[in-house]
Amino acid sequence: MVVLAIRELRLRRPAGPTQSAAMVGVVLLVLPLSSVIAGTVWSARHYELLRPLGRSDQAPDFSLSRIDGKPGEVRLSDLHGRVVLLDFWATWCPPCLAMIPTLHELYQEWQPRGVEFIGIDSDGPAATRDELHGFLTERPFPYPVVIDDRGVGGLYRVYSIPHIVVIGPDGKIVRVLVGGVTKGMLASALRAAGQSGPP
Repeated sequence: MVVLAIRELRLRRPAGPTQSAAMVGVVLLVLPLSSVIAGTVWSARHYELLRPLGRSDQAPDFSLSRIDGKPGEVRLSDLHGRVVLLDFWATWCPPCLAMIPTLHELYQEWQPRGVEFIGIDSDGPAATRDELHGFLTERPFPYPVVIDDRGVGGLYRVYSIPHIVVIGPDGKIVRVLVGGVTKGMLASALRAAGQSGPP
């Protein structure tokens, strides 16, 4: 239709049925273009809401219930003054599961130096609480694991997992790592957050 409309406009035929088809084609061209322009303008005006959180951004506070068999909640603001590593993960995510042993090793090395880790389960409706309890009973975590209904993931603009956020003692984000990362990359991020490397 669009090709026909352009062809008709080029030929500049007198108004008639084909001229009407050309006008419809022009409208069909203009509408999507208008939508793209409007979307671009909206995105530019709302950039701060859309952009990923990154270095030097204040880490949004949250309070989430533990799902690891221990009672209570974990509140990020209670850890102010310490380096904190947030690990957004899910049981259905193979790269997340592959990183669990590395994160456990790092926690054993860095926790004595005041670094805290929080595992943030992002399964949502893909797993029930009982399934998560079973998973964590078979594979216990040495650090707290909390359950997120995607509210905190939204605050941190988590669009894919694994998604790791390293927060400095001042509550500002030092590093965001998305996808599978190495132990060396994580250790480097922890050092950048103000800690000396483990012995």
